[in-house]
Amino acid sequence: MSSAFKPEQARIPPALALPTPPLNKFKIGLCQLTVTPDKERNIKHARKAIQDAAQKGAQLVVLPEIWNSPYSNDSFPLYNTCCVFGTDGKLKAKHRKIHLFDIDIPGKITFTESKTLTAGETPTIVDTDVGRIGIGICHDISFQELAMIYASRGAHLLCYPGAFNMTTGPLHWELLQRARAVDNQV
Repeated sequence: MSSAFKPEQARIPPALALPTPPLNKFKIGLCQLTVTPDKERNIKHARKAIQDAAQKGAQLVVLPEIWNSPYSNDSFPLYNTCCVFGTDGKLKAKHRKIHLFDIDIPGKITFTESKTLTAGETPTIVDTDVGRIGIGICHDISFQELAMIYASRGAHLLCYPGAFNMTTGPLHWELLQRARAVDNQV
């Protein structure tokens, strides 16, 4: 009696049936904001940026990381959170930054998010009018496992709002892009 077992197929994961995105083409409003110590002023600027993006046809609007206060340890206690709101204004999801950013470049910058913030523990996927979105915050993008989790759960789009300074930003993004280019060539 022959066996139906085929060892060459044992290593292939089964294909997952992924949901079809509700839209295949849509406008995204990426809002760049100058942040001040005045929280009310920051909220006013964000509201105007959101309204402007919506008037220009954006169906998804993204604000930067920590858009409502200066990006400094003394300006925020506990979690770094990205909130997702529906078109009805109701909160749909909250993502708490999982991978905190700690850096020490002697003579240039030392910044330790882990001194002030608590890391989030769970990936966040939210179904929206434009599709299923996997949410991360800034440094979360450095960890491809998070993106792999989102892809395996049917995310149509990955969204990682970020805020970088001019010391770490260019170096970080250049290295990330070089690493991604190598990954894509392999």
